[in-house]
Amino acid sequence: MDQWVILLRGINVGGHGKLPMADLRALLLAMGLQDVQTYIQSGNVVVRGPQPDAGRIMDKVEANFGFRRDVQVFSAAAFEAVALACPFSPVEGKHLHIWFTGRVERLDLVETIALAADDEALHIGPEAVYLHAPSGIGRSKLAEKLPRYLPTRATARNWSTVQKLRAMLIEGAAGASG
Repeated sequence: MDQWVILLRGINVGGHGKLPMADLRALLLAMGLQDVQTYIQSGNVVVRGPQPDAGRIMDKVEANFGFRRDVQVFSAAAFEAVALACPFSPVEGKHLHIWFTGRVERLDLVETIALAADDEALHIGPEAVYLHAPSGIGRSKLAEKLPRYLPTRATARNWSTVQKLRAMLIEGAAGASG
């Protein structure tokens, strides 16, 4: 069976979009997915089964919880490709954020890049935008403005979260073969 990473945008942020992970796991299990695992409270999920339908997940969240959030679904291979395309090696995972954009034709980030601090670096990949901000994402004017120039469905995760999801995929694959 195939493995998938599901990323929900804007879950449990600032008191909005409250969605307990136990409820999200139950919702996904009811949709026929298996081995549903969540990581922290911000809509990071690893599942096994047929390809999850992002639109159907959005519909179910809206029907059950009263709000609609964008959902992105990645095969294990596609998620790994985004991680491997990262050109940075941060000392701390919280200093690197990846905005999962999905395939986009063109991003015009000239105005945004001008906001970069001296120690910040931005890389635009085929399905993600990577921002390394060693002085902290919270202090970064570039990190603050960047989402305005990305597709609305884009959702960011820090490098530590990406690494944890990769580990969950490996553990899940090992459990399936063992």
